[in-house]
Parts: sequence; C-alpha cells; structure tokens
Amino acid sequence: MTIEKTIKNAFKLTGIGIHSGQKVSIECLPQKAQKGIQFIRNHISIPVTAKNIMNGQRATHLHYQDTQVHTPEHLLAALAGLGITALTIKLSANEVPIFDGSAEPFVNAIKTAGIQALDQEINAISIKNQLRVEDNDAHIIAIPATQMSFSFCLAYPNTFIGSQMVHFNPQEDAFETEIAPARTYGFLNEYEALLKQGLAKGANSENAIIIGDTDYQSKLRFNDELARHKLLDLMGDLWILGRPINAHIIGFKSGHALTHKLIQKIAEQ
Repeated sequence: MTIEKTIKNAFKLTGIGIHSGQKVSIECLPQKAQKGIQFIRNHISIPVTAKNIMNGQRATHLHYQDTQVHTPEHLLAALAGLGITALTIKLSANEVPIFDGSAEPFVNAIKTAGIQALDQEINAISIKNQLRVEDNDAHIIAIPATQMSFSFCLAYPNTFIGSQMVHFNPQEDAFETEIAPARTYGFLNEYEALLKQGLAKGANSENAIIIGDTDYQSKLRFNDELARHKLLDLMGDLWILGRPINAHIIGFKSGHALTHKLIQKIAEQ
C-alpha cells in the first residue's frame, strides 16, 4: 500500500515550451485523495490516465475532448519521484514548460511548496506475468517484482556516445540527486529538420544537451546523463497510471511511443 500525497501549498512557475517556443505559466494546486492528477486548460479538465494518451512526436501528449497537453513527462517524473498522486495543474498554454530540460525545477518547486500526506492509501499496480513491448530492436520489459525499480540501456552505435546503462531503485537511490537533474538532449544535425516539423522552436543550450558530430556541445551533469534522462522520461510516462508498479521496468533504446504501449498493456490487465 502507498499513502496518497499532494502538495501543502499552491505554486506558480513560468517558462517556455521546448517545441512550441511559447511562454507558458503553470499553477499547481493541492488536490484531495482519490482525485488523481489532472491538468486544467481552457476550463477543461484533462485527467492523467491511460485512455487520454494520444500519439505525439518526440514527447507525450494527453487529450480530453478537444483540449490537449503536450510534454508533461518531466513534471510527471517529478511527481513519480516524490510520490505525488493527487494534484491539479493549470496551464496557460498547451505545453508544459521545459525550464532546464530536467525534472529538477519541478522537484525544487514541489519541495518548497511542501508535501502533504493524505488520509488515504492506494494499492500499487501488480502484474502477474512478464510484459514486453517492442519495435525493431527497441523494447521495454516489465518483470513482476515486490517493488518498483528501473533500468535503461541507451545505444548509439558508431558514434562517440556508444552505450550507456543506468539503474534506479526508488527504495535505495535518491531521485532528487540521481535522476531529476538529468536533462533532455538533441542532435545538432537534426535541428533544422525538427524546425520544419514544427518542433524544437524553444530548444536551446539552456534547456537541452546539444550533441555535435564528435562531441557534446554542452557540459554534462553526469557521464551517463543521456541514459538517466531516458529513465526519467520512462518514469514520468508510467506515472500516467497514477501509482507505483510492482515490477522491474527495463528499457532498451525505447522512447515515449513504446512506453505508451506498455501503459496500455498494464491498464488492460
């Protein structure tokens, strides 16, 4: 059983969307137990649930009726890492701000606002059998366990990046220092193509690790920061389910689309 948690005090933040480039304000408000996590946009409530996932490029998208929320995964990762299960999030635009490209600004804001335990417990999600989703050589495996843990293997063969492997056990490791600071990244040689697709309009060296042909154009926070960030994304996307999963989740070269498939498999149980 897990104690439900929300925040003690409301807080507001302002930033830009990494894909839209638009200025956006976010306001987080305490929520009651059993109400879950929801976004509010244009007076429409968008519950953070598996059924509200929609296909999105390079990010997670949620929708309800005609209203959408883009790129919530870093905020959701912060909620997962801190165990927040009940929260209302108001947005002034449809994309969650990127800040420095990690979950750390959200973690810091939540800890400053305070975390409130609620008088309600929820069950962790248990899976009976191993689950697997794959796309070519990329895959995610969920192995039944007594508690939640994560591993991620990232591989860019024939590049200076090579392979990176990272493990995270929430019961033993500190999310705030080991995973939350890991930033999103992008390849310089893909930038123009992304702009033509209407993406990365707000991307810059202040909110993403820029990767050149032969070296990083940004100073890394960890030697394996790319893999840590992919694990952060994995945690954030899975928190769409709103509670811990008693499983060891292993990602190999996977991204948001495969995680969404795993979420649907778990939700269908």
